[in-house]
Amino acid sequence: MTRIVPPLYWLGHFLSTTLFRLLGKWRVYGRENVPATGGAVIAANHTSYLDPPVVGGGLRRPCYYMGKKELFDVPLLGWAIRRTGCFPVDRDHPDTKVIRFAVDLLKQGNLLCIFPEGGRSPDGKLMVEEAGIGPALIANRAGVPIIPAYIEGTFKSHPTGGKLPRRADISITYGEPIDTAAAGGGKASKAELQEITGRVMAAIAGLQESGVRSQKSE
Repeated sequence: MTRIVPPLYWLGHFLSTTLFRLLGKWRVYGRENVPATGGAVIAANHTSYLDPPVVGGGLRRPCYYMGKKELFDVPLLGWAIRRTGCFPVDRDHPDTKVIRFAVDLLKQGNLLCIFPEGGRSPDGKLMVEEAGIGPALIANRAGVPIIPAYIEGTFKSHPTGGKLPRRADISITYGEPIDTAAAGGGKASKAELQEITGRVMAAIAGLQESGVRSQKSE
């Protein structure tokens, strides 16, 4: 499995945040909600290929990612993302080895980004009904919290089917941690995992609403 190559990771971090600043305003909110040390899952909405670097771009520590396996077959891209913390997952046939690797990463004190909706939203709206229990399962097994996050502006800049990013203000808001370890003592039932997933998606939706109210008040 992949391991982060620090020089490449931070180079990618610098290049991606520079791009966001060139496209428009780049804002990060709630960074204090992400623990400075220790493992945590970051669960964010997903509307664009820009979302993974947005999640990492707002952080001051490295973050691993789950990515659909097809991306790793793309020349150069596959090589680069493997070395900047992304590892492949087959969304149609989940592999227990991948789940164990993710749990081990978290137990070792790393951050892991997972998009609960599985794929990109075709219209930019939050796909609550599509959310899977994967993030809750992995976080629960590792005994770590889930940090809900809401990404704004990437759908406008680079929606599904878009060729090149367009100008847009991009921001990410990290919400308060959601405990997962208490459920089932690290062996939560499917019903408990669904309950955690519901809380996570509600928190992401709440961050979205807070952002809308903030924009209206400015």
